[in-house]
Amino acid sequence: MAHVCSWRFVRTFDNFFRPWFHNPEKLFGAYVKSGMTVLDIGCGAGFASIGLAKLVGDRGTVVSADLQPEMLEIVKKRAEKQGVADFTIS
Repeated sequence: MAHVCSWRFVRTFDNFFRPWFHNPEKLFGAYVKSGMTVLDIGCGAGFASIGLAKLVGDRGTVVSADLQPEMLEIVKKRAEKQGVADFTIS
């Protein structure tokens, strides 16, 4: 995993400024609807996964996948904090 960004650096690019530049609703809203199942490959800290979970709603599913288990733990904690923790983490 020499070419994978370590989970230790995730806060440098995935922080509270990111939604100002990358709005998940604007990026995915035309393609992702309530009730859909969505796969986020290389989810990192879950920025897109959490935004997607809000788009698919309670009837939908977001599957988040990453090489680093630490990233998946970050996604899980962030999802719980955002109230969308019922999506699948793998």
